[in-house]
Amino acid sequence: MGNATRGRTSPRRVVLVVIDGMRSDAFERAASSGRAPALQFLRDHGSYLHENDHISHHRGPGTQVDNLVRASEHIGSVLDTFGDWDRTLREVGFVLTANHGQTPIGGDAEHVIDFDDVLADFRQVEPGKGRDPFEGRDLAVCGNGRAAFVYLAPDRRDELRGPVAAALPGSPGVDQVMWRDGPVYVVDSDRGRMEFEPAAGQHGVVDERGHRWHLRGNLRAVDAIVEHGAVRTPEYPLAFWRIRSALDLDRIGDLVARMRLGYDCADLSGESHRGGGDHASLHAQDSLVPFVSTLEDPPMHPAATDVTPHVVRHFQRLAGMAA
Repeated sequence: MGNATRGRTSPRRVVLVVIDGMRSDAFERAASSGRAPALQFLRDHGSYLHENDHISHHRGPGTQVDNLVRASEHIGSVLDTFGDWDRTLREVGFVLTANHGQTPIGGDAEHVIDFDDVLADFRQVEPGKGRDPFEGRDLAVCGNGRAAFVYLAPDRRDELRGPVAAALPGSPGVDQVMWRDGPVYVVDSDRGRMEFEPAAGQHGVVDERGHRWHLRGNLRAVDAIVEHGAVRTPEYPLAFWRIRSALDLDRIGDLVARMRLGYDCADLSGESHRGGGDHASLHAQDSLVPFVSTLEDPPMHPAATDVTPHVVRHFQRLAGMAA
């Protein structure tokens, strides 16, 4: 999710710049600092750089402005291709974005949650290979960044879902627990529980991307605001669309626990990004990224899924102009 900068050019070549883990606020600070002229140039006018994510994971997202100054130097070398940045922009289009943001993680052990301990009352699958890993077991749990995924024994899902969903908020680091119940999506938190499902036609409330939803229960579970038939979730951007997209994936598990700010999950090896930065929750800090395009008609309220369609439409317009 991010803010779009309106494009102005129709070149026949496009460079996609994805800076791993770049937050929107860090991009704005770097582009306005005078230390990152290439970022400022692209922002004002309209390759995969992994160092930012690597450093942010280990040292925290507070390092991002300095990281982006270095990224700006790489981008500047591309802008130098035709000798003049304005000329390069006439010849080459640029789309700059990130795949996720970053949230600072507390430096003490209490801010890293081991879900083996949280779900200790259940018989858990041990990491390893086997023909039937759930034999005699209740569940498997996998921490990944700021989210944990719980897989229930296939023949006992209905029996186990309620007790496991009740146990997960016992961790002080868990913000929300979510699962799918047939066509209905459920989000539980210490602020309340809500359910939602897609709405047909002009029914329900509409979000920023035009998706419609029937909502029931306590909207504080995702801090939703409903006004004049529209719903917004600024603390958890595009929450309903993202939750549905995630829970519709078979491989994501039967329940998903998302973490509070400052908390991380221990992974299967016991590792985490304690004292650094991490991502994977629904929170705005994990989610909001810049989206800068020098091409025509950039998407409004853009998300990562808009990058490919945006670039494809650009070349389709060029093809139509040449026909």
